[in-house]
Amino acid sequence: MSEALPVDQFTDYVWSFYAPDATLYPIKGLTYAQCHAVCFLISLTDEYAGDTYDRERVRDIICELYKLRVS
Repeated sequence: MSEALPVDQFTDYVWSFYAPDATLYPIKGLTYAQCHAVCFLISLTDEYAGDTYDRERVRDIICELYKLRVS
């Protein structure tokens, strides 16, 4: 098993997909601080790898916790 992505790099990876001005899956109203907080939370779990699966988990938590949605 490969080593997990450091949380700061993982946050940047997630942000590149979900930032309000992202091309792929923008989440209007999302802040970098909110993104980082959820990424940090995910990084504390035993199954954290910093991969696509974790990115999608972060998206789901962001949408639920902050009542935001992918545009």
